[in-house]
Amino acid sequence: VASPPSAATFVTTPQQQQQQQQQQPNAAAAVDNSTPASCAKGQSAALKPVASVGSFDAESQLLVDSVKGSKQLAPWSSPILTVAGWVFANAPTSPLMHTIVATKDSGCVSSDRRYGFSIFVNEWNTLSQQLFLSWGNAQSGCEELSTDVDVFKMNEWNHFAAVFDDAGVASLYVNGELAATTRKMTPPLGRLRSASSSPVVDRPPRGDDVLSVGAHADHSHPHLGDIAQLDVWSSALDADLVRKLYCGDELPAGRKWDVRLT
Repeated sequence: VASPPSAATFVTTPQQQQQQQQQQPNAAAAVDNSTPASCAKGQSAALKPVASVGSFDAESQLLVDSVKGSKQLAPWSSPILTVAGWVFANAPTSPLMHTIVATKDSGCVSSDRRYGFSIFVNEWNTLSQQLFLSWGNAQSGCEELSTDVDVFKMNEWNHFAAVFDDAGVASLYVNGELAATTRKMTPPLGRLRSASSSPVVDRPPRGDDVLSVGAHADHSHPHLGDIAQLDVWSSALDADLVRKLYCGDELPAGRKWDVRLT
């Protein structure tokens, strides 16, 4: 399928990718180029990614400590954030958490090592097929928003987006649809585990600037499977833009990803 991650894997900006495409018009790293230009809301089409990050096993982890060619703070360190991509999680023979991407250590004891965020599949010690967004603060090292069970299917490609917006709301999207949010809704959408009584996400910045792909920052809970077309924004995408991502549509000018892992 995709090649294992290596030291040659790096981050590009949209401008750098455009330059690369102009220099290599026939180069292709596509997993599948049959994604339709658009899809109707609610459609459960078998869409697939078009750019691979790599295949991961228990020994694989990709660490990205900065944006190539930039001295600015990396977008994944922004309090307002969107991370989106495609994931194929292999169903293991025993319960396993699959870490997609993280800037924090695993665990629930509060410490500055858990002040980042993590996105992973499956509740600990289960095969729940849930997508999780976890973050830490002074109250807890694992404030967690998750989808309902059996939403993030294993052994098939799923598109995800995790969003922290400027109102302090965290949201998770699966295959173009909102699947969980901390925003107050009746009935609630998804599941929230929090040590705080406040509905606003409290997410202090972590001291370093490292993005871990395929495992938590402390190398725990490795991903088994593939990750593709992993994009990061230092802004919050809304539901319409997330749907466009899933469907393979072009985003409006100025809303393209800040960095893409290729």
